[in-house]
Amino acid sequence: MIYRNNNYYCIHVDRRSSSSFVDALQGIANCVGANMELVPPDERVAVNWGDETVLVPQIVCAKQALRSHATWKYLVNSVGQRGANGGTEGDGF
Repeated sequence: MIYRNNNYYCIHVDRRSSSSFVDALQGIANCVGANMELVPPDERVAVNWGDETVLVPQIVCAKQALRSHATWKYLVNSVGQRGANGGTEGDGF
């Protein structure tokens, strides 16, 4: 990820992710600052690669960005996925 402090970052974590993975990402977001937020647990979805659930996190993050930071001009979507070999979260990055 290319970080810029004037950008807003929304991170969607798959609903099925382990709590330790979510906690680690939340810790990173807390260190970075207010411009990086995780999608709240009640808005997270279980993403199934290859169907429409891949698009839902993008919509959720766009809505979150509109609520929090209404002055943005561009939306860039970056997607990571669990490794095809059954690896751990984040292998796709």
